[in-house]
Amino acid sequence: MKDSPECPLCVHMCALPRACIPPPPPHTHYNSVTAACARVLSLAAAFLFAGVASAAHEFPFFAYRSFLPEHDAMRRFAEQADVNVVTLFPANTYNMLGTPYCAYPANWTWWGTIDEKAIDRQFDEVIAVNPRVKFICLVDLNTPYWMYRRLGPQGYDSFCGLSNALCSGKWRAETERYLRLFLAHVESRYAGRVLGYVLACGKTTEWMDVSDWWAAPDKTAKWDAWRKAKGLAPAPVPTPDRMRQASFDNFIRDPSRERDELDYAAFSNEIVAEAIVRFAAVAREVIPAERKLGVFFGYILQLWSGALTSYGHLGYEKVFASPDLDFFISPGSYFDRPMGAGTGFMGVHGTCRRYGKTWVHEIDHWMTGSKSPHASITPGASQMWKTEEEILAGLKRETGFAIVMGESLWCFDMWGGFFSTAAQMKTLARAKAIWSAEARRRTFVPDTALIVDPQSLLQINDLHRFTPRLYQRLRSELSRTGAAFEAYSFDDIGETDLSAVRLFIFPAAFLLTPERRARLEREVFKPGKTALFVYAPGISDGRTLDVARVRELTGAAFGAKGLGWSERNGCRIAYVAAYADVDMPLLRQVQTRAGVHFYADAGLPVATDGRLLSVHAAIGGRRTIRLPFRASRVTELWSDRIVAEDAAAFDFTFGSPDTAMFRVERAQSVPQERKDTDD
Repeated sequence: MKDSPECPLCVHMCALPRACIPPPPPHTHYNSVTAACARVLSLAAAFLFAGVASAAHEFPFFAYRSFLPEHDAMRRFAEQADVNVVTLFPANTYNMLGTPYCAYPANWTWWGTIDEKAIDRQFDEVIAVNPRVKFICLVDLNTPYWMYRRLGPQGYDSFCGLSNALCSGKWRAETERYLRLFLAHVESRYAGRVLGYVLACGKTTEWMDVSDWWAAPDKTAKWDAWRKAKGLAPAPVPTPDRMRQASFDNFIRDPSRERDELDYAAFSNEIVAEAIVRFAAVAREVIPAERKLGVFFGYILQLWSGALTSYGHLGYEKVFASPDLDFFISPGSYFDRPMGAGTGFMGVHGTCRRYGKTWVHEIDHWMTGSKSPHASITPGASQMWKTEEEILAGLKRETGFAIVMGESLWCFDMWGGFFSTAAQMKTLARAKAIWSAEARRRTFVPDTALIVDPQSLLQINDLHRFTPRLYQRLRSELSRTGAAFEAYSFDDIGETDLSAVRLFIFPAAFLLTPERRARLEREVFKPGKTALFVYAPGISDGRTLDVARVRELTGAAFGAKGLGWSERNGCRIAYVAAYADVDMPLLRQVQTRAGVHFYADAGLPVATDGRLLSVHAAIGGRRTIRLPFRASRVTELWSDRIVAEDAAAFDFTFGSPDTAMFRVERAQSVPQERKDTDD
């Protein structure tokens, strides 16, 4: 596999030869449960815990997580920050660094067999540390070493070849059996303490498929069946070399000549999405409705060259729609961690909200004191917060972002050493207090919408140098304009209320079928709206490629220099051909013309839900904060002091670096109107 040099995760073990999987960790066999006991355990759990108060009312949550049994840190979080939710991972497998995920014995020991005491010990030790503790429990669905050895080298290592493992009937059946056993046992002993479960599989347990388009026999058979079910003629699996090239600019595939490659990309992504939905349904057969269920998935704003299409995350809308899943998790963006960057979810948060689901923001940002078995190749370590001032500003930015967005978060103390000073714990204690008092899921739509298009991404060769610029870099630039924005999917247009949006940004709208084009005409191309298109919008209609469609849509020829403007049905159309030109100043220029509201000056990332406003600054000084309405009172929440009254704008002095969070109480007067401008 070839990873982008821009990717901080390129050290993952995705390219290990399948015969080089590390040996299993030693484990002590305590007590086993056979598959026949699963139903009995599930019924016993329902009976034994019928009178135990449900923990589900504490969801969303503010939690602590570590790979290791960092019991002193768990105690410190409970006593000093009132954090009483702990994320456990009773794992069976190895991480990308080649070390065991878990410090305890593996619990999946053979076909239909689990080691109960290996699971119980992890829960019981934390309960002894904090009797009030509640849990989020990850379930390791990756292939244990003994199973890999038994099934052989035909793609059954789910960490390094997820889609191939998912196409194996034997692998699926045994993994579903393990899932039922594990959940039934945990429910039988800890139901009153468990808030929810996370189904973990694939590379780094985040459902990433790093098989690099390779197909084992089972996946090949699945491909043949998939084509037959769709009425397509038989065709061989496209080779990885074919999947790493495209006819137009070596970036976009021509459906008239590269249909098999387009179909195979769709098929490979469907495999992962379908499997997550299926495993969630299996889990729901065991756990009660009040227990929440989540996955790490949908990293479309994060994935890089050689990963955006091939890693299997493009089917996120199908997964979001699953009635059995409640929440999704991602670390803060790996490309937005330094001071002055804007952070953000890796997934499409607006779409997640559309389906009534929640997000968990994982704070695993490296800081002075962080430990690792191999720090030099650990994701995020290269963007470490090096001073206490950076750490405190960063913690306020990351926790503040989750608070403003009304979502859950956990502080990920990977291998220990994170969040280690008194000042850091004081900041987290204040974050927990603010989160408890203020975090709500409010209905708020920013006036800038970043439109993500997974259907268009199926058209590309994701190894191309343009790939990181589609969403990853553009989102980073957009986060520093001083305006608020939200990410939505193309199919959200017309399905969710985006009437407040003034500017729609389309970085990768390559596929515009007649139906998709009609959606834009109906919902976007209207007076008072502005749409920014980049590179080759509408070049494909699903049947052919034609660059003339770019001019027809935008009024500018494909490849035209600079920023071009035209109008369509009263909607301003902006077009930029070169991704390299789409930087913060250009985005701010387009936002200005669209009439977008700027809460802060250029270079200051903001996040808001209409009541709370978080502003981050790398360089301190006195800055003016501008509100879209008059506020009766503005309170800075980290310091708990009133900073303005009866004001639509106010000055605030930032440290260097710093993050502020304001609670804005709206005055009773009519909000000020924002006016369109051509300036």
